[in-house]
Amino acid sequence: MLGLGHLCLLASTVLYSAVSESDLVFRVGAVIGKINQCSEMNDAHLGYKLFADMLDSSDKPLFVRDAAGAERRIRFNYTRYDDDCESKKHNALIQTLINEDKVHFLFGSTPVFAEQESVLANDAQRLLYHCCVGPDPIYEMDMEFIYGIQASNKKYSQGAAKSMALAGNVKKLFIFYLEDNIFTATTCQTAVTYSTDVLQQLNSEFGIVEVVKYTSADAAADPDFYPKLVGQAMSMEADAILGCDFKGPGFQIARAVATRGYYLKAMWLTVAPAYEDFADTLGPKATEHALTAVQWHPASTFADLFFGTAREYSERYDRAYGVTPSYVSAGASAAAYSLTYAIQDAFKGCTLPEQDVDADSLLFDAGLLECKESGGDKGIGYERVMRSLARQQINTFFGEVALNSYRRNVALTPITAQIQSGVLQATLPIDVANKALVMPKPPPVEEEQSSAEYIGTLHKEAFIAVVVIVVGSVLILCLAALLTVWRSKKHSKLLEHMLVVSPDDLLIINHPVRLCDGSYECGKAMHRNTLVALEPLTEVKQKEMELNAKLSRSKSYKHSSRNGSSVTIVKDSDPRMAFKEDRTRTRSTELGISNQPLDVPHTAYPQDDLEAPALIIQGPVSEGVEDLQLQPSKPSTSAANGAAALQGPPQATALQPRSKVNFNLGNTHSEDLDPYLQHPLRVSTSNAHFNLQGLEAPQLTRAQILRLVWRSKCLQHPSVLPVSGIIWSLPSVPQDMAVLVTECEELGVLTSVMDNKTMELDAVKMLDICKDLAQALAYLHAQTHPRLRPVLQPRFAGVMLNKHCRAKLRVPFTSLLDALALDRSDCTGFAADCFKSISVQVPPRALRSSSQAPARVSSRWEEELEDVQQFGLDVACILSRSHLVSQMSINPEELAQDSVLSQAAMDCLEEEYGDELAQLVLQCCAQDSSKRPSFTEIQRRLEELGPEMIKRAQMAHRVHRTLTTLSMSSGRLGAARADELLYEVFPEKVAESLKSGRLPDPEPYPCVSLFFSDIVGYTDICTVLSLEEVLNMLHRLYSRFDALSEDLDLFKVGTVGDAYMCVANVRCPLPDTHAAAMAQFAFGCGAIAKSEPVCLSRPELGNIRIRMGIHAGPVMGAVVGTMNRRFCLFGDTVNVASRMESTSLTDHIQCTKSFMRLLQQQWPECAMLAVPQGARPIKGKGRMYTYYLFPDEQQQQASECRAVSVGRSGRLTSGGTPRTHSTEGDRGCREDSLGVSSRHCSSTASCT
Repeated sequence: MLGLGHLCLLASTVLYSAVSESDLVFRVGAVIGKINQCSEMNDAHLGYKLFADMLDSSDKPLFVRDAAGAERRIRFNYTRYDDDCESKKHNALIQTLINEDKVHFLFGSTPVFAEQESVLANDAQRLLYHCCVGPDPIYEMDMEFIYGIQASNKKYSQGAAKSMALAGNVKKLFIFYLEDNIFTATTCQTAVTYSTDVLQQLNSEFGIVEVVKYTSADAAADPDFYPKLVGQAMSMEADAILGCDFKGPGFQIARAVATRGYYLKAMWLTVAPAYEDFADTLGPKATEHALTAVQWHPASTFADLFFGTAREYSERYDRAYGVTPSYVSAGASAAAYSLTYAIQDAFKGCTLPEQDVDADSLLFDAGLLECKESGGDKGIGYERVMRSLARQQINTFFGEVALNSYRRNVALTPITAQIQSGVLQATLPIDVANKALVMPKPPPVEEEQSSAEYIGTLHKEAFIAVVVIVVGSVLILCLAALLTVWRSKKHSKLLEHMLVVSPDDLLIINHPVRLCDGSYECGKAMHRNTLVALEPLTEVKQKEMELNAKLSRSKSYKHSSRNGSSVTIVKDSDPRMAFKEDRTRTRSTELGISNQPLDVPHTAYPQDDLEAPALIIQGPVSEGVEDLQLQPSKPSTSAANGAAALQGPPQATALQPRSKVNFNLGNTHSEDLDPYLQHPLRVSTSNAHFNLQGLEAPQLTRAQILRLVWRSKCLQHPSVLPVSGIIWSLPSVPQDMAVLVTECEELGVLTSVMDNKTMELDAVKMLDICKDLAQALAYLHAQTHPRLRPVLQPRFAGVMLNKHCRAKLRVPFTSLLDALALDRSDCTGFAADCFKSISVQVPPRALRSSSQAPARVSSRWEEELEDVQQFGLDVACILSRSHLVSQMSINPEELAQDSVLSQAAMDCLEEEYGDELAQLVLQCCAQDSSKRPSFTEIQRRLEELGPEMIKRAQMAHRVHRTLTTLSMSSGRLGAARADELLYEVFPEKVAESLKSGRLPDPEPYPCVSLFFSDIVGYTDICTVLSLEEVLNMLHRLYSRFDALSEDLDLFKVGTVGDAYMCVANVRCPLPDTHAAAMAQFAFGCGAIAKSEPVCLSRPELGNIRIRMGIHAGPVMGAVVGTMNRRFCLFGDTVNVASRMESTSLTDHIQCTKSFMRLLQQQWPECAMLAVPQGARPIKGKGRMYTYYLFPDEQQQQASECRAVSVGRSGRLTSGGTPRTHSTEGDRGCREDSLGVSSRHCSSTASCT
């Protein structure tokens, strides 16, 4: 290694005084140049040094505080080397820091050398924390020792480009960038893509006139290269420039624009305007209103406990160095603070020895730490620091720090800054801005040469005075209106900032899926370490109270009214659908549901009117004006007799009762749903036909949708589903469809749970669900600003269940539409005219009940009482699902006591749940709305019914237990054999639980070894052999596998086709030998397969060939399902083990780094023969380090495999001699292949 004197290095080291022996001094270092492209990164060195000096000062100490409360002060021994901005010298100095200075942690420098220093640090297994590197490709290499605090540079230019296109009146944009640098290239490439794909769609006049790409060699070859770029932009009459290069080129571009007197509406450069001497050097003519992007600004509102606010950090930096800090120096200080915080967090749950320890022992001595986490020690201290940093979520003066799976900060948003009056000001985003963005740049004002003293008949001064008075008066009159508009816009921007979730901030588990019925199944994602649901917003595609004829294809909708009548909307459809609708109609009568067809001949349906559907509207005149509004259209006579084509119960379709929009939360098809109760009155009409051809419902604007999301988010109740925000678009849904982000409920939609035959909800759980919904609805209908429209969807469509079977109601946006100031004047008059022609035929019993004319309740009560009736119908539906009333022809005479509930359904409820609950449901379903109870009353009465429901549930349980006892007594002769089979299939603890009649609880296994194998060429074998011969082959092979697993105390999980799965340390505890046992099992399986012929009668087919994979880690064991129960293992360990098998070679055993770490402790002789394969791409996991295992008798094969592996990873040094790449795969298992040397291996096996 070269000495410092031969390299002519400038090294600055922070020297510490009065260092105690108990202090933990961590060695940190960075290689930062001072000239050329690296000169701008000298600020990073000052930022690192400032933090190290503050740690050493007496007023800002930081400590490592262990679980016992003992404190040890943290200090940084910081070393900086100058590489003269040369690549080879930079690499050599990085090696010096690692090998000679033995630094514990490295800090990043310029983006110019970011990739190569990241590779060197990762190969040496040294944590490298980048302060100033934004390009995504570096982090997407997924190097486990590389971290970054800056936001992605792909977001740099988006705010400025958007302002140019939408607010700056820019029509011709000229873009140039340095393409041989990853930072500048990716920044401007993103700007080109964003301008082409997004901004040109928003502003058709906006466009890119030219994109110029060049290399550093191109610019160096021509001294006038950058002035010529400005001339090229002028020749194309560009009115804005967006450039991506470094400091020097940015200065030249700005100077050339000012020298030529070229007026630009906007000019955006990557880094040059961010420097303090930019405006001072070039002057206001060249720099005023220039734009750039910075990661941090002193005016931002971020703060932390160490540096204080951003303003306080700026003042401290100015006192130390006499200059204002740049975002580079701020990022460096924040990175050092973030690393120190990770060190503190890593050891707070551990107990350190009482004697003094140094930083080396703390980080690398595996036997030093005694930690309280379940499962014991979680690796050496260095690995604990890395895990702590990877999961870190803190606020700093630089901004929020939260790392994604690639270990780069995704919580930070770049700031668009602009030079105003010679000072760099933050202008975007709004929440951190201290000045408003000036866009477009004001044109230069030429002095008017005029000697006129009079304007018309007035003197110039008098004319000016008159103009000032008039304009002032107008401004005073408009001030209030302007202030209101400004506050409204500011509120909209604030809502967007709080509610809109970026897809980049989500770790999507599964996307929303469009089902075959047109609805969507919610997706799932992780947002800020919280599991959330992704629900496509199909319900806000049209404005309030407008019908969309496109959404009513082949469906019939029934709308429950407040006074007992109904409004039915029927769309003409193909008569071939009649069979399906008749089947649905038959199922709807099982609960006593009214579903009587209109008296219209079926043959009168017109088949040539599919593009001009007719709507048949039925209902009273007093009903439809408020709840149903249509756009004017001419009456259609072609569909006058076509109403009978699609009669059936209302389905969970795009137009639900009362809501008139799509509200699909479940994934069940309409024909699979249980029927639910409906209004029994027959209503007919003869003149209410409307042609809605060409009618399109407008969509809500984004501002209106945000107001609805905010209104929904403000509804806070334990039984109301929390809403987190909204995503404007996802790849899996249409572009014009937003996606709502809500709390994820484990059991999903209530309707799906009810349809799940494997999950039974007893009476107590059903009562709890009803109480939760009553509480939620009582809370919702108590809202007054504004009031809510009816909330409940038919059959509890919007009700979700959490893991405790507690209900949460998702409030549909259609219930919140009164919060929007929508214009209803266009459709109100038409709807009133429509309902004047409706005639209602009411049965005699209904006429008698309606003659009592109840007193009209308030408007607020009307919505609540309508939900009360729907609540009663749905409760009757879900409680009676197991006692359906068969073949009931519902007539008005068969209804129960002036209600919309059939007498048969009423009797079923009384028999199953008692008279009190049946009477409550009956009152909720009353035709007279004044007789229905409020939700507060319903909640109180349900609470009183609790003891009775518990008694009934206990009685049912005793009956079930008695029947079970009788059944067991009749089968005692086979009990012994059944127990024997039970203990073969399940572990002992699980088998005991099943014998006692209990479903065993899921049990975690902290560390197991998992084995997968499959037969090579199994598909071809199946085509050659008969079915009996294939089964005979599998039986012979797996019988020998079973015998071997039993000898080694392993547990066979199961077989699927030709795949065999086995686990160690589950049935029989093998905490210190399970990896060795699994390796021995794998060797045995390989030998068995090689000795077993494919077919006994066909020796020419040879013997069986298999491939095998092993992984070690934590799993969860559980018994799933209620039929054909089996013991299953769950967790990422299972998936990784399967990947090891699928990517292995024939007759080879591939294992992971985690398994090799255990094998090195439990069977070091076997680990010595392992052949590392380096980092391999594994589907779903990225790059993983893997190894091939070989038994003693295959030493020659192992040597050949190792030679191939070394040859693949070797490369030439600068001197031309080959050397192996410093990776895990080349060092083997003898020394430091797993991140620590063998002397650091713990004696206790653990899966980290």
